[in-house]
Amino acid sequence: MKCYWSARTMLVVQAVLLSLATSASAQATPLQWSSSLGGNDHWYQIVSTPTNWSGANSLANASSWNGANGYLATVTSQPEQDFLAALVGTFLIPLPNVNTCCRQHVILGGYQDRSAPGYSEPSDGWKWVTGEPWLFTNWSPGEPQNNAGVEDWLLMFADYPAGPGGVPYRWNDGTNSADLISGYLVEYNPSSVVPEPATMSLLATGLVGLVGARRRRRAR
Repeated sequence: MKCYWSARTMLVVQAVLLSLATSASAQATPLQWSSSLGGNDHWYQIVSTPTNWSGANSLANASSWNGANGYLATVTSQPEQDFLAALVGTFLIPLPNVNTCCRQHVILGGYQDRSAPGYSEPSDGWKWVTGEPWLFTNWSPGEPQNNAGVEDWLLMFADYPAGPGGVPYRWNDGTNSADLISGYLVEYNPSSVVPEPATMSLLATGLVGLVGARRRRRAR
């Protein structure tokens, strides 16, 4: 069953996120979606840097947080979507001097693979950069539409304010262009962190010592 947050809950979440932020900047401090709040313990970061999808993908893959490598954020459930919507709504710095009829976007880690089995326009062949199953979607009404035949990159609407009839934070398929891109979302999975060799050595030494102590006790 999908869990949808009310507008009041979203405002509360935004207030909590804002209280955790140290300052508003182009690159906000990553925030954790804690398992105690129903999350996955991953960290998420909004970067208010206009770029295209390919550029954002490279920048995300080159980033790290607490030893975890970054990647463009994937969205696999409604609660995760709601958390990211609150993050974008709180920390994204919008593009200046953009007419409100236009739709600003945030880049996500989805793309359309034209070589995928079953690929067809506009809805099939979509994938996450992590290889996770493409099951959950949050398309804006009328999307995806593959306008001009080149919209293969996943974006999230991030309007300030929402365009006429538009719903903020729903998804759109877009081109590999920086036009009307306000930023991108990075995700960090702490479970992907591999202990440093020195740490592994200490761990191994500790285990050997523990086994030796147990053997000595058994021999008595």
